[in-house]
Amino acid sequence: GFVSVRTLALPWYSEYLRQGRDPNLARLQVLLALMANVTDTNVLYRHNAKTQREVHLSAHHILHKGGAFTEDGMKLIEELDRNFTERRISCGGCADLLGVTIFLHDLSLLDNAAASGRVVNW
Repeated sequence: GFVSVRTLALPWYSEYLRQGRDPNLARLQVLLALMANVTDTNVLYRHNAKTQREVHLSAHHILHKGGAFTEDGMKLIEELDRNFTERRISCGGCADLLGVTIFLHDLSLLDNAAASGRVVNW
């Protein structure tokens, strides 16, 4: 299960962290990637396919502008947040997938630490 997490979100998140990116910005960037590529059933249920298409296109546009890693991208994210909040568009399915991504990433850190006999302090 969770093809989008295994093939998209987790590899990207791990790579961003490996690059030394800010973890919160990395999470935001991965959320955008999920919004751009996953059909969010929360959006479909509460709105419709047209709104889901808007979510995809908006996220793609922001990623094309650099997403969370650029000043222009952050401005677009803030605008999108205001717009979606006003219209009560919630990408809750993508947010859940982001949570799974973070959990699996952190679990792999614990796994690797245990295999090497290290103790991880959070």
